[in-house]
Amino acid sequence: MKSKTRNTMIAQLVKEARQAKGFTQQEVADQTRISLRSIQRIEGGEVEPRTHTLKELARCLDIPLQHLLTTSPEEVQPSVHSISKKIILSLGLSLLVVLLGLAFAAQSPYPETGFEALLGFAGLSALVTLILLRLWPQARRGILTLGFALITPLLALAFVAQAPTFPETGFEALLYMAFLTAFSTSMLLVVWRKKEKESPL
Repeated sequence: MKSKTRNTMIAQLVKEARQAKGFTQQEVADQTRISLRSIQRIEGGEVEPRTHTLKELARCLDIPLQHLLTTSPEEVQPSVHSISKKIILSLGLSLLVVLLGLAFAAQSPYPETGFEALLGFAGLSALVTLILLRLWPQARRGILTLGFALITPLLALAFVAQAPTFPETGFEALLYMAFLTAFSTSMLLVVWRKKEKESPL
C-alpha cells in the first residue's frame, strides 16, 4: 500500500512538473534518455522508478530530488526557493545589462546615429536573451520567441535608418514588412517545431 501511495505521489509530481514546463512525454523521454513507455508508466503510477531515473527527471523538470525520494505525500512541501532565486537573478541581471548599456552610451559619443542606437538596443536584447536562456533552459522556446520578436524589428529599423532612400514608396514599405513577417514566421516555426502527440496512458 505504501509503495502504491509513493508511486501515485511520484506520478503526480512528474506529470504536474512536465505540464508546467509545457513538455510532451516524448520531449521528457528525449531529454532524460528514458523510454517513452517508461515515462508513461511513471506518470500512470504503474512503477516505482529507480534512483537514477528520479535524478534524471528531477534535473529535466527542475523538481527538488528530495521531493521525488520522499516516501509520503504529507512530507512533500512546496519549494519556491529555486524558482524565486531564478526570477530575482533574471530581473536583476536584465536590469543591470540595460543600465550598464545606457551608462556606456551616456559617457561616450556612441551612438551618433539612429542606426547605431537601434543596433545597440538589439545587442542589449540579445545579451538579455542569452542570460535568460542560461537561467531558464527549460523555457528556451518562450525566451527565444520573445527575444527574436524584439531583436528582429530593431535590426529591421536599423537597416531602414541606415538606408534613408529605402523605402521610397508605400509599395516598398509594405513589401519589406511582408518579407519581415515571412522571415519571422519561418524562424518561429523552427523554434516551435511541431510537437509529437503524446500516446495515451
